[in-house]
Amino acid sequence: MNRFAFALAVLASLFSTSAMAHGDVPENLAPVHVGDFTSEAGEALPDFLRRVGGALHAYTLETGFEACGAIGQADGRFSVRLFSDRVPHGCAVRTGTMAAGFAFSGETIHSHPHAKLLTLDSRARAWSNFYRDGNGGAPTLRNDGSSGFSRADLAGGPGWLVAKGQLLHQARGKTTRHGEVTR
Repeated sequence: MNRFAFALAVLASLFSTSAMAHGDVPENLAPVHVGDFTSEAGEALPDFLRRVGGALHAYTLETGFEACGAIGQADGRFSVRLFSDRVPHGCAVRTGTMAAGFAFSGETIHSHPHAKLLTLDSRARAWSNFYRDGNGGAPTLRNDGSSGFSRADLAGGPGWLVAKGQLLHQARGKTTRHGEVTR
């Protein structure tokens, strides 16, 4: 239930202008920019996302935090700007921060920490309160997505995930594995 409420909050952010662009996110919850990626000419989306996935995997493995980005598309090429809200249990997708010339494709990519039990510090609980995911008072949270899509992800629509070094895609509740991410 709590992860489902979060999925709804993330979905709402997907199809609106980003909160970050409007300055609505409190300063203490400001995201960090993890990196920008653009595909090579002719590079297929899964191949490109395996490269992006390498950066996501390394960041999440090092920090324990999720990171995410909206996938942009233009003239047969793809782009992703990755951000992290520096919490282990969520990441607000910022569709208003696409690279110049790219339009939101309707899909996102994010990472999941490996731990099965996530510790929510005061910052993570403040993030939960701000995004109203129902976890604002929780000291810990069971990570039902440590090796794949969480229930909230599956309820949220199509998208890409990096979990335990693997690139996954889901659409209409069906998960397709695209192999290991590259570094």
